[in-house]
Amino acid sequence: AIFSISILEIFTHWARGTYLLYFYAKFDYKAKSAFIRKMMALPFHFFMARHTGDFTRRIGEMEKIRNFLTNTLMGTALDLMTMTICLAVVYAYNVRLGLLITILCPGFFIISRMFSKKLALSASEVFSKASEEEGYLTDLVKGLAAIKTTTSEISARWKYEQKLTRTIRQRSTFLNESNILNALTEGYYQFAKYSVVGFSVYLCLTGEITIGQTVAIATLVSQILAPFFSLGRTWPQIKEVQ
Repeated sequence: AIFSISILEIFTHWARGTYLLYFYAKFDYKAKSAFIRKMMALPFHFFMARHTGDFTRRIGEMEKIRNFLTNTLMGTALDLMTMTICLAVVYAYNVRLGLLITILCPGFFIISRMFSKKLALSASEVFSKASEEEGYLTDLVKGLAAIKTTTSEISARWKYEQKLTRTIRQRSTFLNESNILNALTEGYYQFAKYSVVGFSVYLCLTGEITIGQTVAIATLVSQILAPFFSLGRTWPQIKEVQ
């Protein structure tokens, strides 16, 4: 059983790497090309009503969307395929053990949903503050000759530092909330993992499963919980992409 699991892991890692490289290249070209095409089709007054940073920032955000779709989303999909196989093996070993894992898994969703609203608001504020800061910096560089002529370097620098400070503070707020979520997800993962391992040891002592099955379950439980654990860890990134 352990040898079969090792072969499955090797094949899964190879398949993941191959497909992620393919989707990475396809999305990187098509998504950015479509974004630029859409932006160029907008009327002129749309650009006049916004900061330069609104557009440059959105182009930069395409990197996050690409990484989310090609790495996080595809990786999670492959993890779910592995999880389904591993969970079926556990159910074959013992139905009660499979039910315990099934009951524990939704806990990751509950913890993540608790932080959804705060993370979404913080991510929106970070984008707004960063766009304003980046737009002002772009205008500052373009108007550097005028600033030098009017000897207003100090006031221009102070204004930029104020915008930069607001961006950093908002980013820190978002990261602090993300760290709290990650800590809770990690704690629940350890609780779920050792609960399953402990119950499997109990079943082994009562003779319901063998020692070899107990060892295999200790390996399988990590594969089963991996997609849900990844969900909690990447939930802040999901809110940023939204």
